[in-house]
Amino acid sequence: MQDNQNKNASLSASYIEPLNRKQSLEFNYGYRRQVTGNNRENYLVDPVTGQLTYVDSLSNIFDNTYITNRFGVNFRTNEKKFNYSIGLAVQPATIETNSLTGTIGNPNLLPEFNNVFSLRYNNFDFISGNVFFGNLTASFTNDKIVSNVANKGFGVQETRYLNSDGYYTVSGFYNMSRPFQNRKYVVSLGGS
Repeated sequence: MQDNQNKNASLSASYIEPLNRKQSLEFNYGYRRQVTGNNRENYLVDPVTGQLTYVDSLSNIFDNTYITNRFGVNFRTNEKKFNYSIGLAVQPATIETNSLTGTIGNPNLLPEFNNVFSLRYNNFDFISGNVFFGNLTASFTNDKIVSNVANKGFGVQETRYLNSDGYYTVSGFYNMSRPFQNRKYVVSLGGS
């Protein structure tokens, strides 16, 4: 018998305080609660009597509640030819797990700490019609939480959660466009 449930709730709010005509401060908050339930119960059936016997080593009863509170502040500048924003956010998280599978806890587990760097450049020349825009994003996570699953035989798995360093992602894209023959034709080049 298997029963799966997923419930999500989120709330966000922001407040912008103008500093002058071109600059402002934005304060934001986000709350998210995610509840996941995955219950799988296995039974042995006696072929003579039909009686069911619960088998805990082959069953998995799991409930997880993940709550985040995100607090952020951004400084924004809007100029005639460019806009930029610099911000900082923190997101404490709590995880509560109830599991009847033999998952082994780790009291030394540290929270993940994620650093994101993003750079974007846009150049639109309305007279010539030339366009260029690009973006570069890098993310580095310290103490990434990973699972270590060991097969113990007879359908039993042992799961431990550990911290790991060296987790990163880097991505980027660009697009260039240039018109020809009085904007009758446009050549575009892009990549990621």
